[in-house]
Amino acid sequence: AAMALTLTLLSKDIITLDIAAAMVLGENIGTTITANLAAMIANVHAKRAARAHLIFNVFGVIWMMIVFKPFLGFIEYIYEPFSQWINGMNPDLGKGESEIMLSLFHTAFNILNTLLLVWFVNFIANIVIKLVPSKGDDDLFSLDYIGSGIMGTPELSLLEAYKEVGKFGGITARMNGFVTDLLETTE
Repeated sequence: AAMALTLTLLSKDIITLDIAAAMVLGENIGTTITANLAAMIANVHAKRAARAHLIFNVFGVIWMMIVFKPFLGFIEYIYEPFSQWINGMNPDLGKGESEIMLSLFHTAFNILNTLLLVWFVNFIANIVIKLVPSKGDDDLFSLDYIGSGIMGTPELSLLEAYKEVGKFGGITARMNGFVTDLLETTE
């Protein structure tokens, strides 16, 4: 939604391409807020994943801010050969030049950020583990009915699986009840 709003502002000439590109960088950090809010009540793994998402995007925006102007120039440079081809196909498409460049900026930023930060996954993981330490048995997940050993009889294995699916069905039904209660709340 934020990207659509930015593209609309850009297409109406309310903002320039460099302002729109800066807004896209902010939107990349903003997308991490929902994951971090959801992880507040989740287990340690969800909290770590949310923090890693935040760190990944913040580092990406930091390095992009260092090369912001040259990168925008690069986007305009690689767009130039395509503009004549696009105008040749359909002159109306040329009117959306800045929107196409913004989309190209957003795509190129995310691809380059991934290619750059994939080499720092272990570093980011270590930071996240220090930020969100384990509280003991949070890290352990085990099924209640299915053991780690292989059962000799398939019938018993099926019975264990049936019980485990039933347990998760009960959890899901309880969660559905919470949603129903929330939808009916008038406060």
